[in-house]
Amino acid sequence: MPLRSRPPRRRPLLVLPALFVVGALALTGCSTVAGLLSRGAASYEDKKEAMAAGNSPVPDWVPEDAKAIRLAFPAEGPGYLLAFTSKSGVRLADGCAAAPTGTPVAPPISADWWPHRAPTDDRRTCGSAEVARAGGTWYAWVKES
Repeated sequence: MPLRSRPPRRRPLLVLPALFVVGALALTGCSTVAGLLSRGAASYEDKKEAMAAGNSPVPDWVPEDAKAIRLAFPAEGPGYLLAFTSKSGVRLADGCAAAPTGTPVAPPISADWWPHRAPTDDRRTCGSAEVARAGGTWYAWVKES
C-alpha cells in the first residue's frame, strides 16, 4: 500500500501573538505606548523643570544648579540611574556621606549615557544611592525608587 503524503499543516502560532499585541495597543490607544516609553527614560533641562514635572524621582541631594538631568529606569523593579551636571556638586552636608573605599559595584541597569567604567571621583552614598563624579558629570545609581 503506497504512503500518501499530506500537505504540511500551517501553524499560525507566530502570527497570533503579534496580532494580539497590535490589537491590544489599538484598543487601549496611544497613551499605553507613551506610558511604556516614559517608564524607560526621562530627561530634564534642570532641577526646576524636573521638580515641576511632579512625578520626578530627582532626590533632594541633587543640587539646585543641576542641569542636563537624565534618568533611566529598569523595565521592572526598583532603582534607577541618574546623571546631571553641576558646578556646586553633591555636598556631604546634603545628607550624603563619603563612600567606603574600594571598587564601586556596577548597577544592574544600563543606559547608553552611563560610563563604561564606574566613576570613582568624589564618591558618596546618599540614602540608597551610590554617587560619583566623572569629569563634569555626576552619576548615581539609586537602588530604591
